[in-house]
Amino acid sequence: MTKAARPGMNRRERRARARRQSRAIAAEARLGGPEADLRLGDALVAAGRFAEAVAPFRRAVAARAGDPVTLGKLAYCLASSGEVGEAIDCYHRALALAPDNPGLITNLGVLLNLAGRPAEARAAFERALALAPNHANALFHLAETLAKAGRGDEARGYFARAAALYDRLAATGDAGADDLVKLAVALMALDRAAAAVRWLERALALRPDHALALARLGFALAKLGRFREAMHCYRRAAALDPRDAEARRALGLLLLELSEYGPAARALKRALRARPDDPIALYFHAALAGEEAPEAPPEGYVEGLFDGYAETFDAHLVAILDYHAPELLRTAVGETTGVEQAAWTVLDLGCGTGLCGSQFRGLAGRLIGVDKSARMLAKARERGLYDELRQDDLVAALRAERGTIDLAVATDVFIYVGALEAVFAAARAALRDPGWLAFTTEDAPGAGFALTPGGRYAYSPRYIHDLAAAHGFTVASEEAIALRKESGAPLAGRVYVLATR
Repeated sequence: MTKAARPGMNRRERRARARRQSRAIAAEARLGGPEADLRLGDALVAAGRFAEAVAPFRRAVAARAGDPVTLGKLAYCLASSGEVGEAIDCYHRALALAPDNPGLITNLGVLLNLAGRPAEARAAFERALALAPNHANALFHLAETLAKAGRGDEARGYFARAAALYDRLAATGDAGADDLVKLAVALMALDRAAAAVRWLERALALRPDHALALARLGFALAKLGRFREAMHCYRRAAALDPRDAEARRALGLLLLELSEYGPAARALKRALRARPDDPIALYFHAALAGEEAPEAPPEGYVEGLFDGYAETFDAHLVAILDYHAPELLRTAVGETTGVEQAAWTVLDLGCGTGLCGSQFRGLAGRLIGVDKSARMLAKARERGLYDELRQDDLVAALRAERGTIDLAVATDVFIYVGALEAVFAAARAALRDPGWLAFTTEDAPGAGFALTPGGRYAYSPRYIHDLAAAHGFTVASEEAIALRKESGAPLAGRVYVLATR
């Protein structure tokens, strides 16, 4: 293959390199024959022209049907051109010839993930690592697969191993742009965004048109609060790859975070043109367009949001957003129940890092925290407040109890739930008689619930009262409060304490 551009190449040098590549491609195309087809395919890949490389690699495969390497090259180009199903078939054919090749097995795993077959992908990565325990790509992709499955702590261990191997490769000067992007992604997973930026910039020095490197650089810059630079990267990535829904969605979400709702809606609409079934783009576009609220957020969205938020959660809420909902909820419970000290069984739903649990420890003989985010639970565990912590969905956690809970609390939790019918039904079954359900909501007009432009759910008082009546509760107290600041202004909400009846 043609050598990658060296770091620091200026525009004139890059143009000269591109002309040399074009001349080499033209020369190989004139020669013909399987060896020339292989060289032509390699030259086209080096120039990033994957779709064009498919035809010469097909011809080479036809002439060299027993060569797994050539089949692997064809599979790679098919996958890069969006032909994932055929690429999977090619990798299977290659592995029938070379069953113990960890590189081919890893590449097959990547495509199985793309095809929505994560269990098979994970098995492929584990098989590759059984053959080659220090295979950096297998480690990296296994880490990504585990992270998407909600196994964040396990994923971090594999990310750390992959990062060390890629770092060693980079130190020798043998790392390509793709290797540097994977190193950067692993570092971001390890909360080292500043180091990730440096490696992504080196990757772009090697390949200025690397769309994925630009998208990942945008993500790293956003984590560092460098929002305008991040938006520039996302826009460049989207311009380079018309199929890239992720960069367009990330741009939309960043604009949304900055309360630039019009541009955010347009970016999300473009993301949906590239991928009409993108669940997160659909969710937030519905929020911005004022469309009918989905019943719940997309699968995995809440866990991912709070896994990424765990390190800065407390400081951001309390110091930046002037957040005092846990204290306000505790005051409401004390005033409504007339109880200030007790040995109740208290279930803290969506416990996060434990901000609410610290308020209710005095009422609890047994304090149980439940959250979907593993990293939030790790922070809660550091507080030493809870008798038990569970990683679970709040409805599942409530259904696991049958008349065993004295008090269930949920502070700023329902805003990430959506429809609350299942929550109220499960809570009534979980609570003793008498028992208490205390929670906060953001206010919505009308009689139901709505999805706000920020992607959170808000509830009308009528909706809450109707649910309470339907599921065996009375509204013992209700108070309008300022939940926190949003865009510098107080955000209207309510504190409710419900009693079983």
